[in-house]
Amino acid sequence: MAFAGMFLGTVFVVIAILIYFIAFVELIIGIVLLVKKKKVPGIILLVLSAIPAVVTVVLLAVAYFTAEYPEFDTYDGGTVTINMEDVRIMKNIIRAKDMEGLNEYLDKHPELIYYQDNNHQTLLEYGLHDYNVEIMQIAIDHGAVFDAEPTFRNLRYDHSLENFFDYEYRTFALGHQPDTLPFAFGVATEEMIEAARFAVDHGAETVWKTEESYGINWDFAVMVEEWVNDDGEISETDAELVEYARSACGSNAAKTLPTREYFENLDKDSTLEQITAEIGSYGVRGSGIIQFVWHLDDGSYASVIFDSRGKIERITIDGDNGGVIYEREH
Repeated sequence: MAFAGMFLGTVFVVIAILIYFIAFVELIIGIVLLVKKKKVPGIILLVLSAIPAVVTVVLLAVAYFTAEYPEFDTYDGGTVTINMEDVRIMKNIIRAKDMEGLNEYLDKHPELIYYQDNNHQTLLEYGLHDYNVEIMQIAIDHGAVFDAEPTFRNLRYDHSLENFFDYEYRTFALGHQPDTLPFAFGVATEEMIEAARFAVDHGAETVWKTEESYGINWDFAVMVEEWVNDDGEISETDAELVEYARSACGSNAAKTLPTREYFENLDKDSTLEQITAEIGSYGVRGSGIIQFVWHLDDGSYASVIFDSRGKIERITIDGDNGGVIYEREH
């Protein structure tokens, strides 16, 4: 597709150059004919030579006066029209890391908090995914809010913090997939902790009920616990981020990580509600057969499948020395 686009673009440029070259030749010949007192053919050639220039001017005028001013949803159910030139200037300011300039520009154009890029990313969400508290503060100061329904209407996720580690959404100001990331997978940073704390302090939800979780509560703490285990190590900063996420999610998540022994000795008639009450939040995996997942203190995780009666069907430990540790007999 990219090659075809380049080829067609090249063909268009060649044709345009050829048309303007012919028009230039007609202009020269027309002038020569007028000098030789051959008015009729000379005027005809002059008119023909002017056609490409006139068409170009008309097209430029139409493009200027009919420039696209797309509408974006506002928080109150209305819409706002945004000049894309204003968006371009805002993105240039962000790329220049000029926070004072960004604040002043939003003073003049506060409607830009509603702008969404091709990923439906707003300024506030970009600040969150870039772990940039300054950008988030500026957006908040100009009326932006977390978890705004218009922002997530066309996305697969429904809340700001659900996408906390997804670097694919950092293209807002860059205009392309970034070559470098603000983090290494599984390695928490102080900037992450500050960004998460800022978002929660300003109303971002930490416990969600989404389509991806099959209508079951899913929370920020479980997501963080899963992510910090990506590299197989838990640093002090990782632990600090996990601890903060658990406290932000409330008492349900504020538990110590369960052990392998807990699941080995678990009453196999226990229900999901009983297990959750004892060890806290879980993740959900699978399409068809749903697995409920808890991260364990050794970096592995336990997956539990329940039968139609709500009883434990199977327990699997993933990681070193893992495997099925329980399967109900039928």
